[in-house]
Amino acid sequence: ASRSKLPPQLRDLPKDTDLMVTFATGSVATMACNWVKTTRAAGVTTEVLIGALDQQMMDMCEKHDVPCILIDGGEITQQLAARRSGNVRNDPAIYPKMSVLKVGFYHELLSFGFNVWACDADAVFVNDPRPMMRKAPWTEADIAIATDCIDLPSDARYPLLHCDFNTGLVYLRARPSLLAFVERWRDTVANAKEARIRDQA
Repeated sequence: ASRSKLPPQLRDLPKDTDLMVTFATGSVATMACNWVKTTRAAGVTTEVLIGALDQQMMDMCEKHDVPCILIDGGEITQQLAARRSGNVRNDPAIYPKMSVLKVGFYHELLSFGFNVWACDADAVFVNDPRPMMRKAPWTEADIAIATDCIDLPSDARYPLLHCDFNTGLVYLRARPSLLAFVERWRDTVANAKEARIRDQA
């Protein structure tokens, strides 16, 4: 893979740069473009990228001058384009395949040496989170993730044992061990036998 297919403003950023990344189909283009606006408003002006899952999303990115790259998944991309439901979550045959593309996209960016803030398009930043990960003890972390709920009493009794991790906001640091983990994450989702795989937890 080559950085040359990245938007021009991102191609020459140095290794260890934090990229704020989301992914979207054209059916949620308004949400994804608003995600870019709120991320920029939080102080991240350049290091922002949308992974477009279809041409409709690419067209919206161009219209709104949003850095974007088409995630080409071959047959999966064709299935996404032909789906009947606007919301990919409503199609259990396609949703896990989209998750494979998403995690593969993260892996590619990590292989370029970028650290990735992997965010769902419905996540909103009120502050720039990047400085936190540059301070101890966070500098030791290859990955940082939150849970899907806040329950202070349960958090105190059973740290991280009473609810799922939430892959809607994950920090991934470009280190060899993390690249191996993301490969395993992608392969686990790709080879899952469940009828409706969830890539949480």
